[in-house]
Amino acid sequence: MGDARIPNRELTRRSFLETSAVAGGAAVLAGANGNLVAQAAETTATMTEEVKIGRCLYGGCFNCEREVVIRDGHMVNTRPSKKEIVGRRPCQRAYNQILLPYYPNRLKYPMKRVEGTERGAGQWERISWDEAFNLMAEKISYFQTNFGTRSVAIAQSTGGFGIIGFLSARFAAQMGMTWQENAVDMASGLGFNRVWGSLPERPQNDQYEEDLYNARHLVIWGSNASESSIQRYRHYLMAQRQGTKIHYIDPNETMLASRAYRWYPIRHATDSALILSCCQIILEEGLEDRAFMEKESAGAYLLKPDGSGYLRMGDIDEAYPKTIITYPYGPDYPVPAEDNPFVVWDAAADAAVAVEEATSPVFEGSFFVEALGAKVKTSFAALKEHLQNYTPEKASEICDISPESIRELARACADLPVYHADGYGWQHYDNSIDTGWALGMLMTITGCFGKPGCGIMDMVKIPPVNWEVVY
Repeated sequence: MGDARIPNRELTRRSFLETSAVAGGAAVLAGANGNLVAQAAETTATMTEEVKIGRCLYGGCFNCEREVVIRDGHMVNTRPSKKEIVGRRPCQRAYNQILLPYYPNRLKYPMKRVEGTERGAGQWERISWDEAFNLMAEKISYFQTNFGTRSVAIAQSTGGFGIIGFLSARFAAQMGMTWQENAVDMASGLGFNRVWGSLPERPQNDQYEEDLYNARHLVIWGSNASESSIQRYRHYLMAQRQGTKIHYIDPNETMLASRAYRWYPIRHATDSALILSCCQIILEEGLEDRAFMEKESAGAYLLKPDGSGYLRMGDIDEAYPKTIITYPYGPDYPVPAEDNPFVVWDAAADAAVAVEEATSPVFEGSFFVEALGAKVKTSFAALKEHLQNYTPEKASEICDISPESIRELARACADLPVYHADGYGWQHYDNSIDTGWALGMLMTITGCFGKPGCGIMDMVKIPPVNWEVVY
């Protein structure tokens, strides 16, 4: 087992108090005054009630669709919408939304600082919406005309991560403004994109959170959901009661660590090395889903001789244009291009051909391409070679856990069905985009897609998702 920790399962003070509280509550309810209950039911029956559909505008997440209960013109409750993809069991902030419209000091109209007063003096006057829009348009136009379109910036933070954030990003793009992204909060998502492509091209799992209950293993990467994501934590515990084993990777001994089947207390910010070591072990022991990789991944694509990116037909055949592909995630991101396709080695032709023309592409190997006068290798072959830097023994020195623990985790990751989960915790250090990149590779190697109980619950995409298509 190595140095992975097994939590204590004995009766605790907390579990005793929880059991006692349930028993005590039942006794109180049994002795409730029947007359009071009848009076309350009669009063409620005389009220007019309707249910409308709205969205949570807290702005800190995904703006979940909600059913809003309105009684006598007053919002009295909110509950999840049965049609919603995410947020069907939302956070407590969503339930408190109904209080905001009735807060006496809420901001109701556009306000402008009184002309001639100093900043911070607190002197404001009400203006119309037309005045507010005209004032903003005038200011934006002035700066963009005199200092360039990029002189005006729109900054987004996690407080505006939902619909408002997405609309402001669209506005900035249309106006040619400078756009400040969420930076490290989006790190793992950007890493996933290097492996899978962009979100709209990936089908979502239609079972939502409940698909987690089909998983044999749940691997949680640096996310203390018991404190930071309690609406998700309940699913973890429910899955655990049904037999799902929780493997928790975190340097800190948290509440979730105490509940996990195995806890791996790695050194801070070494998640990438641990994941790459899991990939190395899985390939070495033959635990990968080779059929899935050959069908769905870019493992057969040939790399340029210097390894700087994928080889394209324009690099070896003058009949193809040498299209310059640029993308923010770097040269390793496989952006499709119809006029300049990727290259694979076709066993039937015994030559390098466009990927669409190949009948039997070779997934692993190196080959001499005459047009280049050099040998090239498949991206999968290059990956296996790189992973030799992360054997369990080498990764143990980086992560500060035993090789036996790393092997145990790797075998669990290959023992499908497996769900992975992450949070914002591991995205707040330098180069953490590579951690998402590594996890995307691990899931691709194991074929952790398109099967019941397989997928990822990720904080920066619509959680949970279970994608069938990868590049």
